[in-house]
Amino acid sequence: MPQRIIRSGTLSSSLTSRLIRLSMIGILLLSTWQFTPVNTLASDEFQVQPSNFQTNSITACDSLVVSSAEDNSLNPNCGTLRMALITAANSNTSKTITFALPFGTVIQGDKVGFEVARKINLQGLCNAGKPGITIYGGNIRGPGLTLKGHDTVSGLLIGGFKGTQLKGDDDDNRLT
Repeated sequence: MPQRIIRSGTLSSSLTSRLIRLSMIGILLLSTWQFTPVNTLASDEFQVQPSNFQTNSITACDSLVVSSAEDNSLNPNCGTLRMALITAANSNTSKTITFALPFGTVIQGDKVGFEVARKINLQGLCNAGKPGITIYGGNIRGPGLTLKGHDTVSGLLIGGFKGTQLKGDDDDNRLT
């Protein structure tokens, strides 16, 4: 049975093959798919036979779990703190970001500090009362971690930023 794929924009009937890149933040990251339209249904949808497309790779991603110490402020990748903060900020509910990194990991900031939207819980690691994850600025200007309000931060050491290491823009933030 054909699979129905909906895309934005228009589909030219003269196309015999099409390349798309699909990236669904927080669900799956899929690489380039190539497919051949079988039947144009409308300007924004078409059918393809399952045998008409191939994926180069499929990587499952839990966007609220930090599993990488890398940081790229211009193009955040899944598994990074910056991507987890972006994903949580796009939610209307409170979110918990956890860290699947070894104790003692240092997350080196790229170009700018990190902004934590309202109602976010950053759940780092603690051992014998010491934080297990360090967010290090490497002399980045500005605040290191900006809390927008009603945020909780635990198990994180923040340092190495030029200026304020931790800034609270609103009230009811908790550090544990």
